[in-house]
Amino acid sequence: MLTASIVAAPDHTTATLSGSLPSIIITTDGKAYSAVQLLSVAPDGLLIEYLPDSGGTGIVKLKFDTLPEPLQKQFGYNPKKASVFEKDQAKTMAAFSKKMQQEEKTQAAVQADVTLIPVVVVVRPASPVTDYAYYDTAHRRPLSVLPGSELSDDSAAVTYRQFKCLPDFTIRSIKKLAGGRFHIEFETVTIVLSLSNAITLPNNPSPMLRAHEEGHRTINEHFYACGQQAAQRSGEVLAAKGIDVYAKDTEVAKKIALFTAQTTMREKYRKCITDTAGQANQYYDRLTNRGRNNIDANNAAQEAIIRFEPRLPD
Repeated sequence: MLTASIVAAPDHTTATLSGSLPSIIITTDGKAYSAVQLLSVAPDGLLIEYLPDSGGTGIVKLKFDTLPEPLQKQFGYNPKKASVFEKDQAKTMAAFSKKMQQEEKTQAAVQADVTLIPVVVVVRPASPVTDYAYYDTAHRRPLSVLPGSELSDDSAAVTYRQFKCLPDFTIRSIKKLAGGRFHIEFETVTIVLSLSNAITLPNNPSPMLRAHEEGHRTINEHFYACGQQAAQRSGEVLAAKGIDVYAKDTEVAKKIALFTAQTTMREKYRKCITDTAGQANQYYDRLTNRGRNNIDANNAAQEAIIRFEPRLPD
């Protein structure tokens, strides 16, 4: 069973939702959260709902040590109490995890003969997109096509990749258990995938340089194609297990469960596809000395793909 990372230790009672929050909160590390609504208060921070720039609804816990001082005072932030709370919460999570492992072993024997209700998992991959930008070597280099695709001082070209995994879940059932715990099962999982490549080259690039950057694109598109099966597998495994969360009521439990499921799904995809593609691209650059030697770019790309072929997530 998966468990939400936001769990209140049973020895502590979260504060009542007193006071109001500004519609926009900017943390000390510069992150901004819009259309903020308070869900719960704990000694170490606030659980809020907000509107991400990409759309939809987000849930996040803002630790008090990242909040402006007025908000810390408003909710009575005490660093010592927060530290004790976090330690107690860690102990509670460890004990809960151990208990859940025991329960899973017991349930596995019981459910061995039970026919599970199938969960519909749909993966919708968009066609990969590649944008090209060219610059005059005699003048200032252009702005990047996508953020992060700037040229370094020692590179004549660069290929920037951006994998996206946007999962969405619908809930079939929610069951309230003892101790403020809820078990949530899902009915459908929809996963939208996309890949964007941004290739920056000088005007009139040499065939070797162009071939090298196209090798990066080949690697990215291969891993993106593998990502469809990885996303399908991750969605099926996650939905089959369901999620256990602690919450004050059913509505909050639903929000936390959806947030946890989406976060878990994106993390599995990142580890299986995005990170592995990054390793393959780095290996490819080492093989070709970033396009400076005479190694065939296509052969090098295929070698990198074979070496780092992704494995389906558990």
